[in-house]
Amino acid sequence: MDYARYNTLCTFFTLDEPMHIELNLPSGEKTLKEVFKTLGRVRYLKVQEYGTNEREKQQCTINILWNPKLRNCTHVEVKTIYETVLYKIELQQMPFDDEVEILAYRND
Repeated sequence: MDYARYNTLCTFFTLDEPMHIELNLPSGEKTLKEVFKTLGRVRYLKVQEYGTNEREKQQCTINILWNPKLRNCTHVEVKTIYETVLYKIELQQMPFDDEVEILAYRND
């Protein structure tokens, strides 16, 4: 496996939403809790959505080594030289050869 292609810092988060004790409903105070950091390979893609709400949607595909903590993660922050962007994890595949591929979209 070529580890030189993992050149982008990715920080994974979980969305922590506390519940109201008496009403058993979300209290509305959402916070992101950092789970772990790792290096990954990121490929960017811009998708044009057509229909009633036409817009450009920025997506990325992230390849990282499998980590069991990844199962509970909901967001990923990708840090590059030029920008730091927070993405929401949409789809992840089961690990193949200790590598997992994650599709993430920009959280706008």
